[in-house]
Amino acid sequence: MRRMNHAVLIINLVAFVFLVLGTSSAWALQRQGAGTPGGACKVVAGPNKGKTGNYDDEGACCGDWGCTECHGANQGKCQDARLKVPPMTRVPVQPPVAR
Repeated sequence: MRRMNHAVLIINLVAFVFLVLGTSSAWALQRQGAGTPGGACKVVAGPNKGKTGNYDDEGACCGDWGCTECHGANQGKCQDARLKVPPMTRVPVQPPVAR
């Protein structure tokens, strides 16, 4: 019977940890349009439309052009952007020289 109590305790502890992690994730999603600081962003509305940059600590999309607020009343002005990766190019390989 005592073993059963330890198992129930462990199961409750694991459930509590998942509950806490799930709540913190939900809170992060409630920031309404604010991306991960340092993550790539693209402005999709307003005077800076089409410009790309990175999210700052407050959730604004910033670049060398300035910043656009992306949360609160400005929700929907920004979206996460993919990092620009240059296309792969083929490098010509010389055949080995016979000696």
